[in-house]
Parts: sequence; structure tokens; C-alpha cells
Amino acid sequence: MKFDDQIWEYSLKQVVAGDYQRLQTSGDEQTRTVATSTIHPGYNPSDPESFGYDVCVISVRERFYFGVGDVTQIRAAQLNRNANITVNTRMTVMGWGSTENILDPALRVHK
Repeated sequence: MKFDDQIWEYSLKQVVAGDYQRLQTSGDEQTRTVATSTIHPGYNPSDPESFGYDVCVISVRERFYFGVGDVTQIRAAQLNRNANITVNTRMTVMGWGSTENILDPALRVHK
């Protein structure tokens, strides 16, 4: 069994967009089933040196509806396919991951 097969066998099967507080719902969240996932080949959860490759590209089976909702309105990330990003370029990342204590996940999405 390959590393990425092992993760997806027991882990995420759905994606939720528009969720900004993990333990509360606004009613604007949209849930979609995962179609495919690709984990960066350089990532290894057992090797702290590989955490720079801790990224996964996920495709979903159904489309998300953008710009709808009373509390949160999801939008597509703007990707520049022709960008020439150099080392030490400042970037913004958003997510639910832990920033300090791995056993204490974030309650609100952070950036």
C-alpha cells in the first residue's frame, strides 16, 4: 500500500467549503465528495524535514456554488499558472492545521 492510499483510506472522503468555525455551523457550508487527491511526493508524515511538502491537491465530484450564503460566501482561489515564484517569496496560507500544539487543532480558520 502506498503512503497516499493509506491516508485516504482512513481519512477525508469529503470537503467542506465555507466553514470558518470548526464546532459551529452557519448553514452556508457546502459539502462535496472527494474524486481524486494527490499528495506531494516529497511529503512523509514521519519525517519533520518533509513538512515543507505538506500539501495535497483535492478534486471534488460536484461543483461548489460561489457567492451564495448569508454568513459565508465561498470563492475560488486565484492561481497564476505562469507565475515564477522564487525562494523566500511571501505567500498566504489558510487552514485548520495546528500552529503550536498538534493535539489542539484550531477552532477558527487561521491565515
